Amino acid sequence: MWVSWKIEKRRIVSRVLNLSPHGALIDSQEWVAVGTHLELLFATTEGEIKLQSVTCSVQPGRGLGVQFVCMRARELDLVLKVVTRLLALRRSDFTR
Repeated sequence: MWVSWKIEKRRIVSRVLNLSPHGALIDSQEWVAVGTHLELLFATTEGEIKLQSVTCSVQPGRGLGVQFVCMRARELDLVLKVVTRLLALRRSDFTR
């Protein structure tokens, strides 16, 4: 899964390494200070999800840990659907 994120006036596209209803781990070589607010845009099968987030950890060589903030019911519902779909895909990989 991919995410487009905006910091200052730059738009960056990165791979999502981990997703939960509360946040994500985003693969990036960009250095972003902890506490930085980011605008995220996920284009998913379930629909477009635009979320505000804050950087809560930086793992050099791995990526950015972000926490979702100010999420409305629609966005939460879509994130839950995506997480459920991804978990189902992961389970089917293990049962093969």
